[in-house]
Amino acid sequence: MEQETLFHLIALGDKAKDALLKLRSDLGKWFSKEFVSENSYRYLLAIVDDSTSPKALPKVRKDEESGKLNTFVIDISAEPGQSKWENVLSYIWISSSKQYDTLKYFFQVLYHDALFIHSIISFDFNDWMNVAKGQYSLKLWKIHLDDKSLSQLSELPYHFSPDGKYIIVAGLPTFKKGAVEKHIKVVNALFDRLPEDSVRKWAVIGKELPREETYVALLQLSKLHMSI
Repeated sequence: MEQETLFHLIALGDKAKDALLKLRSDLGKWFSKEFVSENSYRYLLAIVDDSTSPKALPKVRKDEESGKLNTFVIDISAEPGQSKWENVLSYIWISSSKQYDTLKYFFQVLYHDALFIHSIISFDFNDWMNVAKGQYSLKLWKIHLDDKSLSQLSELPYHFSPDGKYIIVAGLPTFKKGAVEKHIKVVNALFDRLPEDSVRKWAVIGKELPREETYVALLQLSKLHMSI
């Protein structure tokens, strides 16, 4: 019986193809297994650049509720092009500032750590689907989780919009009582900085990380408006 994966990832455009090759090299076996196998899949992910258009997408089933294609587009064009991608479930544009790092951490933090590893604070695909539907720009901020993390929160450079959507992901060194509470203080402090009326989600990944790899990350999705 053929195994089905949740996602299949493609790249459309030379810049997007170069990014995908680099992701496969940097992220390793789990990335290829989850995203670029030959198995059947439920949702298409497409990294695109400004040289391509929706006509280049393969045939994809439509979402029954919205009538849009079961496709998540990640756009690394110089400028957002949301108007030509109205027919997909999710469109996310990443600006040129630290673009590749944002793209890489997006897959590592959100897909691998928050979705593919069972979280002790639950964040699943349905949560991500509800957050990602629509058209957004993405910013991602990530710091090492240590005794200095609380003070670093005051240096967070982002403007937090009430109509934004936010996901906090934390990777902890231990789940021992007492130590967990200390690290969760950082997550709570970050969560409390976000607008109360915004969509706020968080996850603690379900495995202990080596101390040098622990982190807290914030994904900020800001709504894109149609240009006139």
